Amino acid sequence: KEAFFVETDPEINVRSSNVSSFMRLAQFQHARKLISLPIESFHRIAQAIGDPSGQIIFLNNTTRCGSTVLVQMFEQCGHCMALSEPDALNAISFLSRRLPETVTLKLLQSVVRVLCKPYKGRTYESYLLKTTAPGIWSTSYMEKQYPDAKKLFMHRDGVKVADSLSKATI
Repeated sequence: KEAFFVETDPEINVRSSNVSSFMRLAQFQHARKLISLPIESFHRIAQAIGDPSGQIIFLNNTTRCGSTVLVQMFEQCGHCMALSEPDALNAISFLSRRLPETVTLKLLQSVVRVLCKPYKGRTYESYLLKTTAPGIWSTSYMEKQYPDAKKLFMHRDGVKVADSLSKATI
């Protein structure tokens, strides 16, 4: 029923991997204010922004597979806005199991439009949106809403992932 936004200092670009490897963490770490608005207002704002002018690329992944490095490589090319794990995409993955398809598709469209809006007047040739592992649940919605978008999936040997995770938690 509501969309939530985080306000940060204007000089902090929470989209940049120079600030944090993950957008959702950067927003949490640098939040000054939490803003909520009715979902209908969010959809109106997204409609005013419109679809991104460049190619959309969705990157779904398992964890510990190198996807963060891939996002940083795309970001460094200068022609791509690369967003690593914006939490709005996580929310869609979780909500998609409880909401009607039409509502989920509309949410996805509005989230993509807002995430890919021009930043400081700049548009890009492509927009890479990396989800967290649960993002795989919304792949079918990504395909329906954005059939021309590229969909990438990265994974790594499950045993190596488990070993890597166990080392990261020690």
